[in-house]
Formats: sequence, structure tokens, C-alpha cells
Amino acid sequence: MKKTNLNVLYGLIFIIIIFLTLLTYSFLGSLPSIDQNADENPQQIINRDFSFRAAIIDHLSVSDPSPWFIETATNILKAANFTVDYYPREKVTINLYRNLAASNYGLIIFRVHSGREPVTFFFSGEYYNGTAFVPQQLNDQIGKAWLPEDEQLYFSIKPLFVKYAMTGSFYKTVIIALGCGSLSTMDMAEAFIEKGAAVYIGWDRSLDAFHGDLATLGLLNHLLLERSTVNEAVQTAMEEVGPVPSSELGTTSTLSFYPIGSGNYRIPYSTNFSQTSNP
Repeated sequence: MKKTNLNVLYGLIFIIIIFLTLLTYSFLGSLPSIDQNADENPQQIINRDFSFRAAIIDHLSVSDPSPWFIETATNILKAANFTVDYYPREKVTINLYRNLAASNYGLIIFRVHSGREPVTFFFSGEYYNGTAFVPQQLNDQIGKAWLPEDEQLYFSIKPLFVKYAMTGSFYKTVIIALGCGSLSTMDMAEAFIEKGAAVYIGWDRSLDAFHGDLATLGLLNHLLLERSTVNEAVQTAMEEVGPVPSSELGTTSTLSFYPIGSGNYRIPYSTNFSQTSNP
């Protein structure tokens, strides 16, 4: 065989080996890690109390800033004796998302852009880079997303990221997702529930930030100050804000929750002193 043909053959073999290696790595990386929650012993999880720490993840702080929402939401949370951590867009990174489950939050407000393509995803504030987080991109845990008014691509997190890349676990955490279509399908909600959250509250279609903010403030008031059940709080908040227009012509967006059995869940009451912090 000629030397040229041998070189071609060796090159093809090398390419095949690389391809098979990537496939194997991608498959193994998609499996849940056996010790991913090894830092938490099962008995410690059982004995944990509900955490009166809250986080506001404000990816919209640049595109749709709302100081009045942040101030009012913080005041409601403080009145219910929560401490509050606020994260503006520049702090909404992949690593922030990765560590949320281990941060002992009892309530998290995701004031973030979201979408579905085909699974639900949340935007991060980090610009997309094809050479970063490569294993997670190959495993469909991290993707890229863009906004119509912004030509820049951003990293996004997907349900598999919540399931397998987030460290630690949630415990009775209430998840409030303000983004468009954050509950148009169950995939992201199921991921948070499997990770230990008590309930996931979101929207079935697109909506503007103003209506999302308004409904969320009503929701917080009913959940925390009036101590309503999840079902009561969601229904009352929707009645107060009225029909929420969607970008889909002739439709409205509806606030709902998952799983259906969490409708009777009521957030515990605390008399502990609270404060606001900015990590």
C-alpha cells in the first residue's frame, strides 16, 4: 500500500477514535452522578427545617429593570422574616445556577428570560462561548439563547442541568419562575421537584415583565403574609392582575403550579429576624 493511502487510513482511524471517545464521554456525562449529593447525608436532609432565606435572580435587571418590584418583593419577604439575597444580571452565571440547590434557599424568584426549544430553558447573564462548558453542552444541560432585541448569544440552563449539574439538593423550596412559558411544559418543573423543591410556579405562555412582576407581588403577599395555600395564592393573584396578554395573538398567559398535589402546600411561619444581603 502506498504511503499516501496509509496516511489517509491512519487519519480516518484517528477521527473515528476521537468521535467514539466523544460519544462515550457524552453518554457517561449524561448519567446522574452516584455521589453528586454525597455532601448531604440522607438523615441530615430529613432533619432539615424550612429555610427562611430567599433569592431574587434578576436576569431582567438590564433589559427590564424594575427597582419598585425588587424593593416591594424584598419588603414582603422581610415582613415574613426571610433574609434576601439579590443577584442582578451580571451575577446570574452558570456557577450561580450550579450552586443554588446547595445554598439553602426556601424560596427562589427567577426573574429571568426563559423559552422552549424544545425543552424549557432559563437565560444566564453570561455571553455564549462555544469552547466553555463543553461537556454540559454535549450533554444537553447547557445551551445558547438569544433575545429578539439583542444580537448577543447567552448561555442558558436546561432541565438536565438542574437534575445533574446542580450541587446539593433543594428542601421544600418554593420556585417562582417569571419567564415566558416557564410552565408551558412540565420538564423544568419536574427537574426542580426531583431536586427536592416543594412547588414550582410559572406561566404557560409569554408575557411582559410588568404583568409578571405585578402577579408575583400579589402571589408573595398571599403566600407569605396571608399564609394562603399555593392554590389559593395563585388563583387570587390571577384574579387581581386580570387577563395577562401574551405575544401570541388573541391569547392570554396563565399562572399555574406543579405538581398538582402541591396546591394545599402552605409556607411555614417564622418569627426570626430577617435582613437583606447582596452577595
